[in-house]
Amino acid sequence: MTVIGLETDTYCAARPGGGGGGQTYDRVSIELPGGSSVTLNVPRTIELDLTCGLRLTPFFDPHYPKPEPVYPLDVLRTTLELPHTAKAGSVLRFTVAVHNPTAQGVSLTPCPGYLEAALTSTPDKRTYALNCAPVRAIIPGQTVRFAMRLPLPAGTSHGPTKVLWSLKAPNTESIGTVVVTG
Repeated sequence: MTVIGLETDTYCAARPGGGGGGQTYDRVSIELPGGSSVTLNVPRTIELDLTCGLRLTPFFDPHYPKPEPVYPLDVLRTTLELPHTAKAGSVLRFTVAVHNPTAQGVSLTPCPGYLEAALTSTPDKRTYALNCAPVRAIIPGQTVRFAMRLPLPAGTSHGPTKVLWSLKAPNTESIGTVVVTG
């Protein structure tokens, strides 16, 4: 027996904020080499939303481990460049350095989304689309910096506060600390 997987994303250029709400499909037809095709009925418990596209995994044998999903941005490494202090009730301005440690370029088309948050007692997580207009790809060994802004509510507790930033891809999360003052 041979298996093929279907993959889609929640975050993409068409939906930088993530989430669902697009048109859903209840059937997928895959055309195979030689002209035959296979039609799959999607269970009612699954909402197949293709706003961010559809990818097929390579065929694999289910008796061996399934292939891991491939996230092209997963190879990137991020570092936060935070000021030492920030005032509650202001906008925290900081820089994110995105580094490509690989020997292959990483495309930023479509431009990925990112998540940022001040990890307070009531974290305010926000998602945005990265501004990729000046940078369409990160070449091997290159580090690209992006300016960020994160509102710190007036009620933010004073003292060390963790700041989280992540591309919408696994393993790209960075956490830094800023001291919030009054």
